[in-house]
Amino acid sequence: RAPEESMTEFIASRDPHFRPVGLEQGPDGNLYLIDMQRAVIEHPDYIPDKIRHRYSIRGGQDRGRIYRVRPASGTAHQPVKVAQANPESQIALLDHPTAWIRRTAQQRLVEAGDHATEAALSLALKQHGPKGRMHAMWTLEGLGLLTAAQWTEALKDEHPGVRVQALNLIEGRAQWWNLCWPLIQNLARDPDPSVRFHVALLLGKHPHPDNLSALKALWLQDWSDQWARRAILSSLREHPGNFLLSLLETGPEGDANAEPWHTALRDIAFMVGARIDGTTMTSTLGCLDRLSQILKQGYGDRVQGILEGLSEGLKLAGRNASLGEAIYP
Repeated sequence: RAPEESMTEFIASRDPHFRPVGLEQGPDGNLYLIDMQRAVIEHPDYIPDKIRHRYSIRGGQDRGRIYRVRPASGTAHQPVKVAQANPESQIALLDHPTAWIRRTAQQRLVEAGDHATEAALSLALKQHGPKGRMHAMWTLEGLGLLTAAQWTEALKDEHPGVRVQALNLIEGRAQWWNLCWPLIQNLARDPDPSVRFHVALLLGKHPHPDNLSALKALWLQDWSDQWARRAILSSLREHPGNFLLSLLETGPEGDANAEPWHTALRDIAFMVGARIDGTTMTSTLGCLDRLSQILKQGYGDRVQGILEGLSEGLKLAGRNASLGEAIYP
């Protein structure tokens, strides 16, 4: 929520039956809010029998409202008849400021299946604004006309939103993965956090020997964000012990970050313990050796979370419960 709206609601009503259940943008650029208008929204089964008779359980079922929310200056813009526009005009509408019109233009172009629009769409992919470039890319994809070269250019686009959409698109193009994976890994150092977040999610789709270094680069930049950490862990398919050990050897700058850094490593330690087997034992022992060194240096409070996570993971593995108790009772 924006700071200036921290103490207010976007829309509110004095009507006790006001039940907003949906919000959509319309063809005119205005917002349309759906009000269910019910006296009671709880299921009758969850209302005690002794007080249920006080309520009109079905009150309002014959009513409902749709509010149009528009700028104080008037309607955002005049509606556009997208369906009646020719393909050239529909391609131009991919760059329209209203999302409904952009999406509808894309839908009509894909449904028409006219491959003669390829040249104009390819031009739009270069000349439209950021939102228009996104829609042009997805329209080409929907028509089966998008090339690897065009996708690569989208991945290098100056706008982070276009780069994010290019990452979303590649999930369905497994035949391009080997070709493009180094480009995706390089985006682990992208300046925009939303791009890095999508890279973290995508890396788990395709096992690659260099994924671990890309995930480490992501962690070193975004470890303080819990959602970024979870995205990274979701793609940590192999060698969590090696990953944890490399992070123990690195660490953040400044003593102030040391304790929260080690707390953030707790979830990785849990994965190490839960996945321990003959193939991961060496890296796990390496982690324990490094942790013992940290403890000897008098920083036990910093590694407590790691030890807890490792212990809980080992206990979850069942056959290693005694080892988990030994590490952290």
